[in-house]
Amino acid sequence: MVDLSVVIVNYNTKTLTLNCLKSITESKIVCSNEIWLVDNGSSDRSVKAVKLLFPNVKVIESKKNLGFAGGNNLAIRKSKGRYLLLLNSDTEITSGSLDKLVKFMDGSDFVICSCLTKDGDGLLQPNSGDLPSLAAVFVWLAGLDDILKGLRKYLPSFHRNEKEYYLGNKEVGWVSGSVMMIKRQLVAEIGLLDDSIFMYGEDVEYCLRASKAGYKIGWTDEVEVKHFGGGSSEDPKYKQWVGEFKGLQYLYKKYYGLIPVLLFKLLVYIFIFIRIIVFLLTHKFKIAKIYGKVITSI
Repeated sequence: MVDLSVVIVNYNTKTLTLNCLKSITESKIVCSNEIWLVDNGSSDRSVKAVKLLFPNVKVIESKKNLGFAGGNNLAIRKSKGRYLLLLNSDTEITSGSLDKLVKFMDGSDFVICSCLTKDGDGLLQPNSGDLPSLAAVFVWLAGLDDILKGLRKYLPSFHRNEKEYYLGNKEVGWVSGSVMMIKRQLVAEIGLLDDSIFMYGEDVEYCLRASKAGYKIGWTDEVEVKHFGGGSSEDPKYKQWVGEFKGLQYLYKKYYGLIPVLLFKLLVYIFIFIRIIVFLLTHKFKIAKIYGKVITSI
């Protein structure tokens, strides 16, 4: 068994994937490791380029797009690492970061963790939050954590945006699958990612499942990863919002029951309508149009 199995799912993101793999090899990982690339039926000759430039990468070719969970599960089944690191193809690793993540996990009681992510301009990318209770979803949709800034550290919120939240090492509710380290023993106990979710929400579902099994989810600011975002989506905002709302709806059906599902859907529709009206009144027609597309798609 090796220390670390890095798993990347690629879908028509050849340039981003090659840059990601280049950053991993240049980071000079000290711990024993293996790198897996799952190709979800790409048509951009990604696989040929990876095999040519990175012959040590273990490649799995899927004939169709299995989504985030389905693609990752192919490699998780075959990998041998004590830890699994799920990485988006649009990420780039900084020197020493993967060894630091392994060390962080070895010294903690967390079974899942993530770290600081920044975009191409070096700006913080929020990638964590509280588990999606109705209260946390309400605070998030209503933007109360932005409106009541003096109280937001006391408010549950599904997405945490404040910079202070991302300082230090701590227990959190969930972390993003863009950079997600998982202990092998957790997979043995609670199973693989839920491939009923195609894209968006698989990470939250897995963290919730781990939490319900009595485990802790962690976050550290000692490691930083670049995440460019939206690499495999033609319309990142629209795809993200629709995927996230559908993923949460599925999660509510799976874990919380009929009444919470109905309340969740009611909250979503109310606040999407409010946002459409606000954006129309402030002449932000493009964003209003995206929300209009979202509400007809969920």
